[in-house]
Amino acid sequence: MQRFFLGIYYTYSFVLLSLCIYNLRITEFIFIRVSYLFILAFLLISFYGIFDSIITSSEYNYFLRKTSSIYVNHSHFYYTISSCLILSFFLQLKLKKRFFIYLSILVFILSIFTLSKKTILSSFIIFIIFIAYNNKSFFNKFIIVSLLSSCLILVGIFFEPIFKRLNSFILTFNSDTGLDLTARTQMYLGSFNVAFDYFPFGSSLGTFGGSVAASLYSPLYDHYGISSIRGFEPYNEQIEGYNFLSDFKWPHIIAEFGFIFMFLYFLLYFFPFFNLTFKKYFDKSSPYYFLTICFSILLFIEGLGSSIPENLAFYSISFLFIYSPYFILKSRS
Repeated sequence: MQRFFLGIYYTYSFVLLSLCIYNLRITEFIFIRVSYLFILAFLLISFYGIFDSIITSSEYNYFLRKTSSIYVNHSHFYYTISSCLILSFFLQLKLKKRFFIYLSILVFILSIFTLSKKTILSSFIIFIIFIAYNNKSFFNKFIIVSLLSSCLILVGIFFEPIFKRLNSFILTFNSDTGLDLTARTQMYLGSFNVAFDYFPFGSSLGTFGGSVAASLYSPLYDHYGISSIRGFEPYNEQIEGYNFLSDFKWPHIIAEFGFIFMFLYFLLYFFPFFNLTFKKYFDKSSPYYFLTICFSILLFIEGLGSSIPENLAFYSISFLFIYSPYFILKSRS
């Protein structure tokens, strides 16, 4: 029973927050100032991360892979950099100041130096969306995207730490002993197995993946062989530096909700994105819709390998910007 009620809290707590943010009335002037404050805070956190990386000796010295800045978890620091990139692009679209272009380039470079596959992917997608929002010809946009893709490929080839991480990721699928999937990949496969076995309603809240199944160690981990994978053992049996129990959001939604209700959950979680996308008379060229798209994409990608979409502090910040078209429109009426 405790597992179920904790599962309700961690899984559905975003609903109440969404309703509160949806009903806000914030003027554009105040919202722009709030965006400035968030960018300033994110930059200070990023610069502290750079300083921390420089003074900390590690395999990736002078890179940002091993620093968590002011946070406990590296993923939280990477999220901060991606959020700063989105807000820089947003303010450029809204205010048309060249300063924010330079700032965006700086933050994009920082995202590459994290060596995080999720962060680089989300930053690349955000960059492409920003280019699509600019009033340039299709040919110019194609050239920019091609140059950006070429630069990322060259960085991946010639920056040894990045190449090493990408190469080790590829090699896990082509080892001498056959198919040797990464721990996180096995967690995804396990979640699909649970969804099939408990079709169509899933295994119930708090039973697989996520914070509750980690703290109240789920018996399904033993049943599906997850507990034998390094990083997924009970807390008292784990090797230091190998703890992946709370590194997920979407696998626990797949397993606990099943295939049918999984889609309903995604519709509810990303309601603003789907609602505004299919609303015929909504202005899709609005910079506020840019925020909705980019923060939704960021949360989705982060949820592939972290619990950020279930972390109250981080999804609160994200929802503040995701729901911005609603309360900006209300303040105008």
